[in-house]
Amino acid sequence: MEVHHHSHTARKKFLHYFWEFFMLFMAVTLGFFVENQREHYIEHQRAKVYATQLMREVKMDRDQIYSAIGRIKLKAVIIDSQLHYVSQNDWKSIYRDINSIDVFAFITFHKASLEQIKNSGSLRYFNDKELVTALQEYINLQDDIEFVQSDLINYYNQNLTPFIQKNFDKSITVTNNTFISFAAQFDSLWNNSTKPSEFLSGQSSARVEYKNHMLYIRDSYSLDQRYAELNHSADKLISLLEKEYYLN
Repeated sequence: MEVHHHSHTARKKFLHYFWEFFMLFMAVTLGFFVENQREHYIEHQRAKVYATQLMREVKMDRDQIYSAIGRIKLKAVIIDSQLHYVSQNDWKSIYRDINSIDVFAFITFHKASLEQIKNSGSLRYFNDKELVTALQEYINLQDDIEFVQSDLINYYNQNLTPFIQKNFDKSITVTNNTFISFAAQFDSLWNNSTKPSEFLSGQSSARVEYKNHMLYIRDSYSLDQRYAELNHSADKLISLLEKEYYLN
């Protein structure tokens, strides 16, 4: 009688299974790590693009700020002079500077990159906490200045400009629809005009009203302090952007 022997396949050892599991685990982990690094690289590159655009806009704003500070200081001097001229009934000097009073040049900020960063949620690409804090400070200062500028523009449109239109003879300060900017031209117009001795409205309260307008505008020109703060904030933000993303 023949006896049949069944062949048995040797069982895989535990160590063999362990190494299979380990190699699979390492492959998955390495793949995850590589993908994570790739995403990190892409985000860093996106942040660098935003940083480059942002720094360009901040530098343009900073140039505007330098000019604005100078204009505000000059305006403050002119306003103080107007207050003195009114008290002295120096109508020639009042008329000479009235066109400078009835003008307000404000800053329009370059905000395309800021708006894109905020609206797209791309602020998360900026990982440096000091940089994020500096950026938020810069945004807050801009918002504050825009609020003050808006309030001042409304005051001009609703109060000061209507008062000037009502109380000043522009024929003495304008020729051929152009503001007089040269002293000789103004002197010629003044010498050939009827010399005013009061505000055209003839209202006794006009003098006090004009002084109040001047004082309100002068006090609003604390904008120079806000501009100086924004200028400092811009310098700090630019420095941090250059350091973080190796920009120049």
